[in-house]
Amino acid sequence: MNHLTEAQVATRARCGYIDEDPVFQIATKGGFHLVVRVRKAARTTETLGAGSNFSIARHIAEKQHPKLVLSGLRKSEDHLTMAGLAFGRRLTALLRARGV
Repeated sequence: MNHLTEAQVATRARCGYIDEDPVFQIATKGGFHLVVRVRKAARTTETLGAGSNFSIARHIAEKQHPKLVLSGLRKSEDHLTMAGLAFGRRLTALLRARGV
């Protein structure tokens, strides 16, 4: 299983929660964006959404996880494209299938 290293991460910020677990949005230096749940009890992570920008990753995460509570949307990223959304959905499914 492949994991991101600190050297690959450009930004990381807490963006919400599911139940008692914190949720983070992560951007890589290569422009890849993730929404990730940190399961405290199991000490594992779960990819909730992925895409070419945060709005796509967050949209996918919100649709698949109704209990997800997110903080406000970033103003510069408040639009979605159909192609970007389709790619993000496929990417999220692939990451989840691989346990990333």
